[in-house]
Amino acid sequence: MANFPHDEANILELGKKMVQGLTDNSPTYPAPPTGPLDLEAKIDACEKAKLDVAAAQSVLKQVFDAKEAAMTDLIDHIKRNLRYAENTVNYDDTKLSMIGWGGRRPPTPWRRRVR
Repeated sequence: MANFPHDEANILELGKKMVQGLTDNSPTYPAPPTGPLDLEAKIDACEKAKLDVAAAQSVLKQVFDAKEAAMTDLIDHIKRNLRYAENTVNYDDTKLSMIGWGGRRPPTPWRRRVR
């Protein structure tokens, strides 16, 4: 006994072979639950849906790329303003907190290694 395919391409291929087989052998299969014409319409609907998904993925990629470009531009400008603010107020934590930022942390003292 054959195994039912799991991937879409092989399912569509099986469906097409079934339509052809049911059409060519109508005396052997006179009244299938789903006739060849209906089955062919369902195959066409699946193929159209696959094309629609591919088109939607293309649009989604374009929109995502535009969002990434806008975010990169925003990050660049925020960083420029942060550097400007840090240099303008000489890393004064109080003044930098007015724009939602903070100054440099105080240096961590060196710790001696114990051998």
